[in-house]
Amino acid sequence: MMCLRRRTGLPTMTALTAADPLASPAARCLVHGGSACAPQYLTGLDLLMTNAASPGLLVFPQGLDADALRHSLGRVLQAYPAFTGRLRRDGDGHVFVDCNDAGVAFEVVRHRGAMPAFGQGRPVGSALGRYFERTFGWQVVDRDHPLMSVVLHQFADGGALLSVTATHSLCDGASFWTFMLDWARAHAGQPVPAADVDRNALIRFSTRQPHFEGEADGGSRLVRRTAWLERWQLLARFWWQYVARLDKAVVRISAQQIAAWKDETRRQGGEEEPAGGDLAIAHAVRALSAGMRGTGTRDLGLVTDLRMRRDSGIGRRYVGNALARELVRLGAHEIAESDIGTLARCLRDGLERVGTEDLLADLGLMELHRRRHTVHTLMTESSIRALDSGIVINNCARLPMYRVDLGSGSPSWFETARPPFRNVLLVPTPPGVDGYDLHVTALPHELQALR
Repeated sequence: MMCLRRRTGLPTMTALTAADPLASPAARCLVHGGSACAPQYLTGLDLLMTNAASPGLLVFPQGLDADALRHSLGRVLQAYPAFTGRLRRDGDGHVFVDCNDAGVAFEVVRHRGAMPAFGQGRPVGSALGRYFERTFGWQVVDRDHPLMSVVLHQFADGGALLSVTATHSLCDGASFWTFMLDWARAHAGQPVPAADVDRNALIRFSTRQPHFEGEADGGSRLVRRTAWLERWQLLARFWWQYVARLDKAVVRISAQQIAAWKDETRRQGGEEEPAGGDLAIAHAVRALSAGMRGTGTRDLGLVTDLRMRRDSGIGRRYVGNALARELVRLGAHEIAESDIGTLARCLRDGLERVGTEDLLADLGLMELHRRRHTVHTLMTESSIRALDSGIVINNCARLPMYRVDLGSGSPSWFETARPPFRNVLLVPTPPGVDGYDLHVTALPHELQALR
């Protein structure tokens, strides 16, 4: 696992160092796990998520040891052979992970200045692009391009930023943070539990779902099949909205505010008290809805993890994509006139009402289109509707981003890139702070209504 100044299989460092004249590359290498497994074909859901890469950035004011980090990365990768592989295309055109232990990119960048004081009062925001290498889908398949890259930024004052970027078709956010927590275990010398890396089993499972037989060939309630003109129009709208219209803000919901909302719901009596995270999300939905144009229906895409559903047949430690979205439609007047407890329960009930069989049926639909090489024609309804009157909502209150101790204690801040649609991402607050953080992507005037 020695770091060598080599370029084969590694992305360029130009963007990372050019963005900061006080930055200089210190070392870069490929880290190997020393394990391999059978080729893993990307599932229909993996392909729907695309091969673009999503970064997770952790802030460590107390610093990180580069050599120790690199060695523990090699240990945890033993349990994640797909992460060190490469994407290939077989003779029939199907994409798979060649689990050949080609390596994960590891890079150290030194900065001569002090680390920016990133946190709730100073989010990373648009500066995020300085700390990771962007990966696009066409750069990955049939190329010697790592599916995961780790960049450690070390600053003159001892602070460190850790940027970990994974190709989205490799894993979703839930399995990404499972990996990060396992990395912390490996760093502490603890055993790493076995991960479920068998995507081929999920493909076989998908063929047993109803929509695989083709009765929903044109799409389903949650997934739309698009014609080429509609698809390019939608992609153009996503691109324009991302680069020219959307902004992101981080809003902290204090424990005191949560307690006040719970007191309010208790006084109204009757039903079960909503969880604090559900109340925070309801607050964001109500504020954004008030700032959105029109008084019609709001389409709310609620993200759910199929691993957490007992009857899904998907293991808790499955590494891949296993997130689905339910679509709940509420009128703008209904949202505005509901008290916060009622709205929180409405959103929670909407997520729990949907049967697991409906969500699994869409796995069958995606597998059908995977075999036909037409997954690119599919889009989720929640993403499409978020272009106009919708919000995608992701409750990540239980994710362990602030439990990732890599030898120097917990990180003080977490951030990720904003998506190309309205989004409410609820995450825990840093250690020592009670409450929740809302990472909200929306139009500027809608964010102002939330603030």
